Amino acid sequence: MSKIIDISHHQGDIDWFKASKEVDLAIIRTQYGTSTIDRKYVQNINGCKKYNVPYGVYIYVTFKNKTEAWAEAKDFYERVQAHKPLFYVVDVEESFGSSVQNIVQGTQAFVDYLKGKGVKVGLYTGHHFYKPYKMDTVKNYDFLWIPRYSGTSAPGLKPDYPCDLWQYTESGSVSGIKGNVDLNVLNGSKQLSWFTNKNEEDKKPNE
Repeated sequence: MSKIIDISHHQGDIDWFKASKEVDLAIIRTQYGTSTIDRKYVQNINGCKKYNVPYGVYIYVTFKNKTEAWAEAKDFYERVQAHKPLFYVVDVEESFGSSVQNIVQGTQAFVDYLKGKGVKVGLYTGHHFYKPYKMDTVKNYDFLWIPRYSGTSAPGLKPDYPCDLWQYTESGSVSGIKGNVDLNVLNGSKQLSWFTNKNEEDKKPNE
């Protein structure tokens, strides 16, 4: 099983030499909204580059409407595009008191902004959030990533909704990382190469 991690400054200083021996793909947080920049994102990107760990990036969004979403998307893209991540993920988990309609419109605006830049885009959203906040009506992204935990460090009950990545625990362990780390597993038809190779779609095996 491929070891796919997502990380932020909460993991502290990562020993990427050790982590690179286990990690097949890293998804790195760059920021929380536009006001809180992840303190370790550049360090983590540089570690991935140095030890050849494929990586994408994500932002935990805080927008309350379409205008704020567009501004966050622009800030996110401009912050990291020079680092050439394999993909960009919008992490939508909270409404911050906004309406369902505003969250849907904001998420769609965010996705559309990034797609307009010609990059690969993912949507991460909570298992409890997906239906109540109509994330199933958002379109145009390239892959869906959903968490569902079972209280153990091993995969348990899968998400109720079709998705491409499943975050199955927040209690994983990886060499070179102190404390717990989120672990993810492929959960759809997309193979690991789809996420790690930006120039090539999966090749179907000869029948």
